[in-house]
Amino acid sequence: MRVPGKEIVANRDHQKDVYVALRDAFASATRQIEEVAREMRSDVKAHSPVEHGKVARLMFEEGYGFIETPDGRELYFGRENVVHPTFDQLTPGAEVQFIEEIAAEGAQAKRVSAGKHHG
Repeated sequence: MRVPGKEIVANRDHQKDVYVALRDAFASATRQIEEVAREMRSDVKAHSPVEHGKVARLMFEEGYGFIETPDGRELYFGRENVVHPTFDQLTPGAEVQFIEEIAAEGAQAKRVSAGKHHG
């Protein structure tokens, strides 16, 4: 299929059931056409930038902690916001990357992950 400035290809030949393959191919083409339409309207979602910091302190029993940012701020994060490793495997001083989001209580860290990151 062609749309202005782009070719849409939907290939689902890995399915043995032709009806499932057709359904999946049309669903894929629909998603691609919707994405092209969003791009044409300049309605593309901007992703939050990934930031870096260090675990300042952890409250294991309560299930939350704080990240110190390079500019000296501290951001709250909950057990459910840790992607990798698990919350219980984090240690104070560990370098992390995260996405800062504004919540009802103020700025918080979401999608927290530890490991070798370069800031």
